[in-house]
Amino acid sequence: PFGIERVSNSEVGIGGAYGTWGASYDNASLKVLIEQRLGESLSDSDSMDLADLGFVNRHHIPNLTAEEHLELEVEVGSRLLVEAALANGWQPGEVQAVLIGMSGPVADDYVAQICRRAGIPDSTLKVSVHKACDSSVGGLNLALNPGLAAAGQTNIAEELYGKKVLVGGIEGLSRFARRTRDKSALQLFGN
Repeated sequence: PFGIERVSNSEVGIGGAYGTWGASYDNASLKVLIEQRLGESLSDSDSMDLADLGFVNRHHIPNLTAEEHLELEVEVGSRLLVEAALANGWQPGEVQAVLIGMSGPVADDYVAQICRRAGIPDSTLKVSVHKACDSSVGGLNLALNPGLAAAGQTNIAEELYGKKVLVGGIEGLSRFARRTRDKSALQLFGN
């Protein structure tokens, strides 16, 4: 399952898209999934009340091959880029820069692949930001903060000023969480 929502604010002049992929587990069914993966019960002391953190659902995908993960996450990323462009009133071919944050890309050229599939021009500036949970905020900081560039380096914020730029983050964390036996990580991380 895959779902996307577009959002926009005409007063500010920005728009975007958010979404998720994989089977949706509410907090009760997530506990059952984790117990099945671990092969043991989750004690009350190990069970987290994710609703207190604002999480009512987590999304996980089944175990896939590396090729299947790549195909899935390229499809997800490209759909999000298209929807984000449309939420701004742009066609994908008009986008001039894409900054994507992620913890662990499924491929070294992930941003280039999702841009290509979304119909974003090859000439578009593509930046991949690797900073874990706040990587999309790191991308936004790069796009908006001209004071970050050192003397003699390209100033990304100045280069992007006035251009059609998409900034965001994507995390297929259920891909990583499958390999852990950490009960907290299994509860917290999804897509």
